[in-house]
Amino acid sequence: MEYTAQWTVLLSYSLDKYSVFAEVYGLSLNSANSDYLAFDAGFNFIITPKFAWDVYVGNQIGTGPAVGLFSNYFVNTGFSWRIR
Repeated sequence: MEYTAQWTVLLSYSLDKYSVFAEVYGLSLNSANSDYLAFDAGFNFIITPKFAWDVYVGNQIGTGPAVGLFSNYFVNTGFSWRIR
């Protein structure tokens, strides 16, 4: 019997101009693919009513038959704007 389990736990807090969050998520496979557990946290800041900036950082750790134990750090940033 094979199974796949994907899950996430997210905690966030928002005010008028900003929001912050922390998240833990993962993937478990009963097959030859890799399993992982990831952590990230970040914030979003509203610059104008139609423009916002967000940034977050995290780490993904796991194991897989082809790569063994792995650890991947990441940093992401982006901008959002309301079209209408």
